[in-house]
Amino acid sequence: MNVGSSGSVCLTFGHGRAVRAIFALILGLSATTLVAQEAMQLDLREMSLEELMNVVVLPTKRALTLEKTPASVTVFTSRQMEAMGARYLSDVLSMVPGFDVRRYREPLNLFELRGIGGEFSERVLVMMDGVRLNDIYNGGIARTARRIRLDDVARVEIIRGPGSALYGTNAFAAVINVITKTGADVDGMRLSGEYGSYGSYGMSILGGRDTGRNGIQGFFYYGSGDGEDYDITADGVGREGRLNDSFEEFSGGLKFDIGSDFELSMRFGERSEKGFLTLSDLLGEETDSNTGSWASLGADYNVEITESTGWAVKLFGAFNRWGRVNAVIWPAEYGPAANPNGPYPDGMYGHPKFDDWRYGVDTYFNIDLGRHGLILGAAYETEWTENSDKVTNGPEAAPPFDGVFFTDERRRVFAVYAQYDGEMSDHVNVTAGVRYDRYDDFGDVINPRAGIVIAPSKRTFAKLIYGSAFRAPTFRELYSENPIVRGDPDNVAETLDSVELIGGWKLPHDGVATISLFFNSIDDVIMLGQLSPGISSYQNLGEMETRGVEAEVKAQLATNWDLICNYAHVSSTITRDNVEFDTPFIASDLANLMVTGRISNRVHIAASVQYRGERARDEMAGDPRPPVEDWFVANLHVRITDVLTRGLDCFLTTSNLFNDKHWGPSNYPPKVPGVVPDDIPYPGLRVVGGVSYTFDWN
Repeated sequence: MNVGSSGSVCLTFGHGRAVRAIFALILGLSATTLVAQEAMQLDLREMSLEELMNVVVLPTKRALTLEKTPASVTVFTSRQMEAMGARYLSDVLSMVPGFDVRRYREPLNLFELRGIGGEFSERVLVMMDGVRLNDIYNGGIARTARRIRLDDVARVEIIRGPGSALYGTNAFAAVINVITKTGADVDGMRLSGEYGSYGSYGMSILGGRDTGRNGIQGFFYYGSGDGEDYDITADGVGREGRLNDSFEEFSGGLKFDIGSDFELSMRFGERSEKGFLTLSDLLGEETDSNTGSWASLGADYNVEITESTGWAVKLFGAFNRWGRVNAVIWPAEYGPAANPNGPYPDGMYGHPKFDDWRYGVDTYFNIDLGRHGLILGAAYETEWTENSDKVTNGPEAAPPFDGVFFTDERRRVFAVYAQYDGEMSDHVNVTAGVRYDRYDDFGDVINPRAGIVIAPSKRTFAKLIYGSAFRAPTFRELYSENPIVRGDPDNVAETLDSVELIGGWKLPHDGVATISLFFNSIDDVIMLGQLSPGISSYQNLGEMETRGVEAEVKAQLATNWDLICNYAHVSSTITRDNVEFDTPFIASDLANLMVTGRISNRVHIAASVQYRGERARDEMAGDPRPPVEDWFVANLHVRITDVLTRGLDCFLTTSNLFNDKHWGPSNYPPKVPGVVPDDIPYPGLRVVGGVSYTFDWN
């Protein structure tokens, strides 16, 4: 439900009786806890490592096995990620069913799932130890956070589908939580170094200590690379030139565990890039650098009030900075000729920059009465932008225009939520929940969810899931004062309703096969609409529908040899002004195949193949080019353990093994007049080798 600034109310799901029905279901089912007989929530402390690999917390805030979780969920542990040769979060996500990591300009990795994307990945929520990393101005994950290192990561949990009933905005197409290691997970030190193609190198240190009651873990990484060159025939103003994806980055973190009740985690990072396509699809060679910085802080306190009641509180804060140094946003020599109706006749230069901040609290009671559980929670958050810097129209020596594109703004959010989950019988689990969010700038949103999981036998299960989600309009979409791309304070939240049916079969040796059918309906899609020649504004203009199928098999092929194989097909359409179009840039088919194993006690191998189908062009913009071609890419990772001495390991990773040339779609037309005829090139063959030494404190 959205309540606009005028006070008018519109329900975003069916009609108002649905809210009352959800609350009645929660209250009615929770009353049955009086006859509960055994604890539903799992005791993680009593589980083996193999059992923990089949447990997930993210979808319900309670520890449940994957087959009982009312969601499509993928979990990767540190052991699995190391076996895959994954070094960044994007390496892991690209192997998730239906999940696409698409290269974009600047160069960014965009996260897309089930036919739902966005210019800044704003429809995917990414958290680090439960702290939201999505920035406030654009809504997507911070530019550096898109390349989260996995050196200190214990596990990654991914919900495919909506999660706003627990996690609020951006939990739209997917929710990702990256969980870092504790001192007990490390209890030693690891020193690592790597060197690869195009002068790339990196160094990291990971250390941890566990005393039995308290623990500490620390991590730091630094990396740099000269980048690969890519020739293009024209940028946004028709200039032939060369792209380059050089970079410099660092990241680090600390984590403290005090007793069994308190945890403090901190993470930070920065990444600088130069030489790729920048703002307005221009060659970036005249722009000194594109830099993003981020930091997150979370403090968790959990206490057992009674044997059946717990209380948890999380205090959190996050910071993002985006900026450019001496940015050439629009070159002066192309201003009057190529943009006669625009506001930049003398070119556009400057130092566009902004900081965004958030802090808040999330607290809930977890009532566990036998085979039933109830969560009652509330959250508060303040977020704002500041230190917005100026851009200038014309050479800096004599600018005829002086303005700020990014204004300093602030918003406050209050939320309450409730969720019931329980075992109706030995074969039936039910989940129902609802969350209410109040934003002081655009209004209210209510998001219900419900799910039923049926396990007719020990080896089969089925899930029927309904969920809703919302994406709050970003500060960019509300308040931008860019002369050619403006915000609109009357924008309301995008809303999503989703239905999913899942069937699953357990295979020997903890394997599983699943198939999922899904349908998503999205209202009030925020898009650019023309205000006048050369000037656009973000507005609620469209509707989307996506539907598709996902299938996956995880199985043990033989002793020490494992298989991951998945396929997804998606159909995604967007309707604007009563005309339906294919959603631009979405891959229609996605497939992954990976085999991991050992060819000896010390030699480990991972081989993978990835396929991405054709991508539609932007029909709404009149792009006449044929669809972006499909592509296959093969990768190989080899790791040798205990070389010469115990704890000394080395690895060699080859990406795009056969140097396949493939591309992601470019904008048409770009945000300034002109055409970028070439698409965005993906990296060619790249090889990275490294060595690490691990030792414990004993």
